[in-house]
Amino acid sequence: MNIKPRYRPGIRLVPGRYRIRVDKPGYVPFDQWIRVDSDRVLEVKLEPWKYGKSFRDRLRDGGFGPEMVVIPPGRFLMGSPFDEEGRDSDEGPQHRVSIARPFAIGRYEVTFEEYDRFCEATGRRRPDDNGWGRGKRPVINVSWHDAKAYARWLSKQTGKRYRLPSEAEWEYAARAGTSTRYWWGDRVGHGHANCDGCGSWWDGKETAPVGFFDPNPWGLYDTAGNVWEW
Repeated sequence: MNIKPRYRPGIRLVPGRYRIRVDKPGYVPFDQWIRVDSDRVLEVKLEPWKYGKSFRDRLRDGGFGPEMVVIPPGRFLMGSPFDEEGRDSDEGPQHRVSIARPFAIGRYEVTFEEYDRFCEATGRRRPDDNGWGRGKRPVINVSWHDAKAYARWLSKQTGKRYRLPSEAEWEYAARAGTSTRYWWGDRVGHGHANCDGCGSWWDGKETAPVGFFDPNPWGLYDTAGNVWEW
């Protein structure tokens, strides 16, 4: 509730308008302004998140955080086969991994627009854009520590827990239930992603605005190409 001290069971409220928020992990939060009168009873029923559903948490300073997508639990084969062309040594051996609980992950790569807001709020130095532009382009030149600090800031701003995904969570979400080299198939093809030789206008020369290419089956953009993720 929008009161101080923080609400606790049994606290007495004077009649008036209050902002009520009820949340529980795995459920859609209830967030609404209501008028509290004497002897009024408000019953709230939370609905479970639907997999694939997106949401944006409200920031304490105004506006909203990044768009998040709910990912279902499941099992997948992590890593790449030893004979795959271009494979890195740390991509194997392949092994089965279970994701036991649903989680939410950003629909888009974090943009300069989003990250610059964090920098302005915390007094951090804004990262260089290499002359490619800011705004809706994915933020670059940030360290793992920078990314963790951004997640902590989101947690403080929203009252929810934000963190970096584990390697298994990220690959699971990026694959989106597919077993091919890329979510669209085994060949890179043309026009699917921003990478060297991928047949896009950028073709790996500079970053592309987030969401320019088609999303994977779970609605996530740029899970291949454009920039590396932490």
